[in-house]
Amino acid sequence: MKLNIIILFIAVQLAGIFAAAISNSAAECGSLAVMSTKHLPASINAADVRKCADHPLGHKRSGVQSLAPMSNDDLIVAAANVNLLASGEVQADACYYDAPYGCSNGYCWKDCGPAGRGQWCWLAANGGAGDWTKCSTYDQCRVVPGADCGRNCKQGSNACGCNCH
Repeated sequence: MKLNIIILFIAVQLAGIFAAAISNSAAECGSLAVMSTKHLPASINAADVRKCADHPLGHKRSGVQSLAPMSNDDLIVAAANVNLLASGEVQADACYYDAPYGCSNGYCWKDCGPAGRGQWCWLAANGGAGDWTKCSTYDQCRVVPGADCGRNCKQGSNACGCNCH
């Protein structure tokens, strides 16, 4: 009987600790939302999942950028898509054709999706579920072991994955 009471006491204490951790995460993440671990592949280490779901910059790459040089193939694709950028006003989350990867406002990104579509994504460790990959120059974003397009952003958010507008 005493053992059952002790086990029950420990279970209640652990439940309180987990509830406090979730509550603290919600307060810390705010509008970025708490990262969900649902629907993650088994290859992703749950212990290395980031706390907040969305990227702090959303899906916007305005501001300071360090861009990787383009190959000849990249230049051909960019030239074919110049008319898409001719409208004059380019949005920060617009499709992008000027570099295969880079560093914007301290975070790594790369092009993704079908060639020539201009889609891009923020890089995150742990197969896209870990911390956002930070940088100060594009060289740090060239090959980032284990990094991939961010995943599991909050419902309806465009901050993760491979896309552009």
